[in-house]
Amino acid sequence: MQDSEAELKLRARIMAIASALGVNDAEYLIRITAGDAELLDECLALMNKGISITTINTWLAEKMNVTHESSQAYKTCEAVLNLSVRREHNPE
Repeated sequence: MQDSEAELKLRARIMAIASALGVNDAEYLIRITAGDAELLDECLALMNKGISITTINTWLAEKMNVTHESSQAYKTCEAVLNLSVRREHNPE
């Protein structure tokens, strides 16, 4: 079920408070991911690793098959996420 406009805006405000995102960027991410919690978590993980919102937006577009998976933004985000997963499974 799709969130109502008011619910979406509330989620965006909450997400912005809990992260380094602005409300507009949070709302955009919620809209483009259709509220997919896993994708949103990956976006926040990328933000926490210092990846720019512009790079994340490009990665999302490619991940969701809006464009081809060949940009540097896509490769960077995938590499950061893969390294994060490896570190979680193999803590030093």
